[in-house]
Amino acid sequence: MISYQIIIRFNSIVTLFALFLVSCGQQKKSDTVSLPTQLKYATGFSVRAEGNSKHVIINLPYPGAEEAYHYLLVPQGEEVPAHDNQTQVVYTPIKKIVCTSTTHIPLLDYINETEALIGFPTTDYISSKK
Repeated sequence: MISYQIIIRFNSIVTLFALFLVSCGQQKKSDTVSLPTQLKYATGFSVRAEGNSKHVIINLPYPGAEEAYHYLLVPQGEEVPAHDNQTQVVYTPIKKIVCTSTTHIPLLDYINETEALIGFPTTDYISSKK
């Protein structure tokens, strides 16, 4: 006679094996892009793939905004996908930046990209030695 413990173990093994097989199946491609890290606090935007390019939509770019901002991030040398006149094309990687706030300067220092800064309205309030 087979004990109930053996039947329960057998059922558990079969269930785990079935779950393993299901998880190995082909996954449906998604229009959203996997970001390098899990976003915990960032909201207000979406990213979707368009070929090798990424379409970034800033939902509310400023308080009271009535329209979203659309950016198409296109790798250098790639063909620009069809887009509307409201979408700004940005070639990547971005090599130069103009900052309009002193709060951006420490972030450039942090990622060792201070040399990318080519413009700023005034240097009166910048404390970074770099």
